Amino acid sequence: MGEVGNADNCWKEVHSCSIENYIREDKVFNYSICREERQYAVFLYNILRKYHAHASRSNHGRIHEIITETCGIPEKADIKHVFYEVTFMRDFFERNRRIYWKGSAEEKLLQKSFSPSERELKVENSFNDKLFRYVCKGEDIKVSESFRWKQPEDNMGRNKFEIPGDMKQIQPVIREMMNATPDIAVIYSIAEKDTDGQHKPDKNYLLFLECKFESNESSYESGYRQSEIQGKIADFLCNYYLKEKDNKDNIEVSPIMKRNSTYVSRIVHFTRKKKESDKSEEAEILISDLIEFNNKIFV
Repeated sequence: MGEVGNADNCWKEVHSCSIENYIREDKVFNYSICREERQYAVFLYNILRKYHAHASRSNHGRIHEIITETCGIPEKADIKHVFYEVTFMRDFFERNRRIYWKGSAEEKLLQKSFSPSERELKVENSFNDKLFRYVCKGEDIKVSESFRWKQPEDNMGRNKFEIPGDMKQIQPVIREMMNATPDIAVIYSIAEKDTDGQHKPDKNYLLFLECKFESNESSYESGYRQSEIQGKIADFLCNYYLKEKDNKDNIEVSPIMKRNSTYVSRIVHFTRKKKESDKSEEAEILISDLIEFNNKIFV
């Protein structure tokens, strides 16, 4: 009876159900009550922010491994920016919509509420038109020259826009691209040299990380997976919407996201225990490591 009691007490101590132990660092059991990957994605975000410079992480073996091998950031890259649950598409759409209305730039871009009374946004300046044509090209749909936007200023993530019946298949793709939020977005740079050994301007790359804990990657109405829709966002922004001809400062999609002729987000799995096989192709981070390194960051 005493042994059973001791076992029960030990179990309660290790797996105690309390707010204080909702997220805990336990190197033996790696046990936390929390099952929400957002909590752990914040910890990874903090690590990427803290150890942004190559020099700052080169002497931290496990941290260096997390950033390079798990996240897929090149060994000698410097991280310039890290964004959490970033809403790139909605924000670039809103900026585009505001900047082409009449009025001063500061008034249009910075006011808290925005309800323009004059609608003079030309189609050729429209974020929506560029997104529409990008998706049509990806789905091998020819845009009729007779097609004209009636609502170039409306947020297409809300599914209120009208398109011809033979193009209805792209509507879910557009809506999903507008609403998708990669867990973490990273912009990193790599120093390069030309054939003479002279330094060239740093090359900048965009990387999306989609974080998972106990849930699997889901698919959308369009049939595309989360990582595929996010890959389309990166491709659209870097290679289509924001790309300027002959501009050396253009940001490219990270090569780690390349899959044949398309792009997909890098999937990062948070795990309680390390898998027995080290040959797993999945990018994994122990929860206990995330907690330990965050404790060191905020000491």
